[in-house]
Amino acid sequence: MHADILTLDKIFTGNVRFQVPMYQRPYVWNQEDQWDPLWNDIQGLADSLLDGEDAPPHFLGAIVVGQQGSPTGDIAVRHIVDGQQRLTTLQLLLDAVEEVIRSYGHEKDSFRIRPLILNDPNLFDGDDRFKVWPTNVDREAYRAAMADEAEIPDDIADQNVAQAHDVFKKKTIAWADVKGDPDKCAERLHTLATVLIKRLQVAVIDLAPDDNAQAIFETLNARGTPLLVSDLVKNSVLYESEVLGLDTEALYREHWEPFDHQSWRTEVRMGRFYWPKIDAFIYQWLVMNVAREVPTQQMFNEFGSVVQERGLGPGQIMAELQRFGQIYRFLEDAPDGHDPTGRFFYRWRAMEAGALTPLLLWVHANKEAIGDVEPILVILESWLVRRMICRSSTKGYSHFLHSLLKNLAESEPEFAMATISSHLSGAEATGTEWPTDEQVTKAVLEYPIYRQLVRRRLRFVLEAIEDHKHGDKTELKCPTGLTIEHVMPQHWGPNWTDGEDLTGEQTQRRDDLVHTLGNLSLVTDKLNPALSNAAWVEKRKILKKHSVLLLNDELLDSDSWDEAAIVKRGEEMAQTICEIWPRPESSTN
Repeated sequence: MHADILTLDKIFTGNVRFQVPMYQRPYVWNQEDQWDPLWNDIQGLADSLLDGEDAPPHFLGAIVVGQQGSPTGDIAVRHIVDGQQRLTTLQLLLDAVEEVIRSYGHEKDSFRIRPLILNDPNLFDGDDRFKVWPTNVDREAYRAAMADEAEIPDDIADQNVAQAHDVFKKKTIAWADVKGDPDKCAERLHTLATVLIKRLQVAVIDLAPDDNAQAIFETLNARGTPLLVSDLVKNSVLYESEVLGLDTEALYREHWEPFDHQSWRTEVRMGRFYWPKIDAFIYQWLVMNVAREVPTQQMFNEFGSVVQERGLGPGQIMAELQRFGQIYRFLEDAPDGHDPTGRFFYRWRAMEAGALTPLLLWVHANKEAIGDVEPILVILESWLVRRMICRSSTKGYSHFLHSLLKNLAESEPEFAMATISSHLSGAEATGTEWPTDEQVTKAVLEYPIYRQLVRRRLRFVLEAIEDHKHGDKTELKCPTGLTIEHVMPQHWGPNWTDGEDLTGEQTQRRDDLVHTLGNLSLVTDKLNPALSNAAWVEKRKILKKHSVLLLNDELLDSDSWDEAAIVKRGEEMAQTICEIWPRPESSTN
């Protein structure tokens, strides 16, 4: 390889095309992290020159390119092994500044920059005129942005490529003060052109034909720079496709192109951190395959091991990722509903039980062999909800579910229901057991569940009890988003003693019960604190006004509401919970 430090006029002079291989990631630089800092550096350099200071050149970093063989007379092509974000940004910047210069500066400065943006128009037209050619997903926006005065269509105006050009153009207009003195504006634009052409430096590494471009790419990017794991996966798979002489572009279009859409780069929460959705998916897919925890810093290596062990070719692995990506999007986006599947996803999301994702990927990938997956969702939900109510630890979830994935891998998919049920019901450790009816009842009667569960989780338990009372009448299902209300108020002292002189033991007993499930209900509107704390006679009237739920009918018929009433209602609610979320042989527990 050969390395040199070059200014932009040296890099872009002559008829040349820097080609971004399709297997690299899209253009992802943004204003806060890259465009603004770059512009501030350039502006500072231009300001120094205008003030008569001899400022040193500004170093922009390094790029790695590999020469591609081309017939005599064709344009010289170099593949960008590393640095496509930087080169694309520089072209958008040069073009935006040149556009402003054509309107407000000297024509000679436009002529100085123009050859650094476009190849000779007398020799090359169409897309061949561009010095840098981005990956597939960015090409339409790049064409529109580099067309200068042409209006960018609305459907691509929000792409990073189009926004970068717009940001640099606006910054140039503001800095040059185009509405001020025309001569001063032209002078400032002349200085800016000089900075761009002669005062920005890039370390250019030219690879020799026998250099391993893929190994160099992985070395540069897998060990510290902010490429996504998915970017490395894409690069590796499509590079291997090219090496094998496959139709790489067709494979990309058929299997990978959807992953390059911005929606796959939005962040989703996984545990305590937020991940780009595509990396979160690849992580869950890896865990499903290896049935163990995957260190995040080893994801790319683990991916390579899975591909090698399973003997998957580029087309096979891309097709599998596409298939599982569609399943993952279904799991993420499946609508809430009153059918068992819709209810499962509503409650699963409320519980934030992401540890189940690899298992759900496996189940939905094997739907054809399994048949109806609904019974599996039902038992998984029962296991999760019972443990949630009993405040069971979630620390052992991952290891427990990994062992379940191993069991599933060793059995036939058509026996999945039996395998999963046996695994869940056979767990005896506190960290993984499926709580019994007695344990659930104890938790309902004794635990201050209002303080222990976040509102959305507690709310769906109360919603489920209400729905259970309606039976199969789906049109009467409980609406979501109602307000949780204490029947006996949290601050019960002023109006709930009925003249009694309560002992310390009675006071403590009441304080313990006030946050249990038997004292909680749902109302259509949050009650005014003064009304919420009213004596039972008055509060019962208020609750009737704010409730149309069967959940409240029996308690509203009571002439008094005390500790015994809370316990009685709690016992009934516990029995209902055990019916909604049964476990094997629960009737004998």
